[in-house]
Amino acid sequence: MKLVYISNSIIPSRTANSIHVMKMCNAFANNGHDVTLLAPDISTEKSEDDIYSYYKVGENFKVQKLKQKKLFGKSLLYGLNAAVAAKKLKPDIIYGRDLAGCFFSSMLGLPVIFESHAPVKNENSLSRKLFTSLFKNPIFVLLLKSKYLKNLVVITHSLKEHYVKEYNLSSDKVYVAPDGADSHPEGVNAVSLPGEDIIKVGYVGHLYQGKGMGIIYELAKLCQWAEFHIVGGMTKDIETWKEKCENLTNIYFHGYVPHKDTNKYIEAFDVALLPNQKNVGVHGGGDNIGQWTSPLKAFEYMSAGKAILVSDLPVLRELFVDNENALLCQHDNPKDWSNKLLKLNKNEALRNNLGKKAKEQFLKKYTWSKRAENILEQLQRTES
Repeated sequence: MKLVYISNSIIPSRTANSIHVMKMCNAFANNGHDVTLLAPDISTEKSEDDIYSYYKVGENFKVQKLKQKKLFGKSLLYGLNAAVAAKKLKPDIIYGRDLAGCFFSSMLGLPVIFESHAPVKNENSLSRKLFTSLFKNPIFVLLLKSKYLKNLVVITHSLKEHYVKEYNLSSDKVYVAPDGADSHPEGVNAVSLPGEDIIKVGYVGHLYQGKGMGIIYELAKLCQWAEFHIVGGMTKDIETWKEKCENLTNIYFHGYVPHKDTNKYIEAFDVALLPNQKNVGVHGGGDNIGQWTSPLKAFEYMSAGKAILVSDLPVLRELFVDNENALLCQHDNPKDWSNKLLKLNKNEALRNNLGKKAKEQFLKKYTWSKRAENILEQLQRTES
């Protein structure tokens, strides 16, 4: 199958959406398909000589950069440009997270699978606003009405329920595909973490509002017998939290680490943290995604077979079962987190059992390759 992936992600960049896009293109190609990724010709990273190694993916798909003019309505124009470029490639299917690109592709008569990670109403793009004004309906509704939309892919059941209810969709039209991760490499060399010979508790990811750094800060104060290692974050966020944590000797900020190297840090953790709050911010601001999120770090922790402490929230209970593949904690109660961490500190066998079960479930359901395979199998079921 010839698949064209339309993305508006900046590649390369530190954003989770760019990681997702590159990993999925690699996974589609690994499943035997001819894949071309269309992306804006913009970069925020200095070293982009080899974007494949930057994301640690194989060179089994093509990347075509498209100029994005700095004009009013640039996102809308980019979507149109991408659809026209895709049409020239004569694809069997268009896949994408770019709403305008998928819409214009459907207008050009190309079969489309659109993937959504949050309600479209959360998108603040001019394309949505413009089409609302012109047609009295969001661009998303117009795409939903198109006979060329083959499937709507979402990352959580909560998001599926939202779309089915909000747009009166058939349940069969919306397919849930949680995010994924690569299989944790065998024999990966863990980094040597600074500090004492005590339990190492780690977090990998951004430090945006709602990601749970506040919980980690309180947890580090309560658990002086443990060390906390924070990997990732934007420079401004890291500086803010470093200043707040300057009196804590058991918390370390490792700064930005290329995604391809984060597994070396995860390998070094005894316990991994996923302390999402109910309201979760995203890169560049925007609306709350806490109700819909399927965090990449969840699958990376599972892939590594780590014991995980997770916020007890409905969207995360789609992945985790307390005392089975993780320990669930009251999301806003640091004392509960400290009690659960103490439980893991005293019981290495429990840590190992939780990690083993999480890894088994990951390998069965949550690899990138399995995700890509499931999505295209769903397409075949829809077509038959």
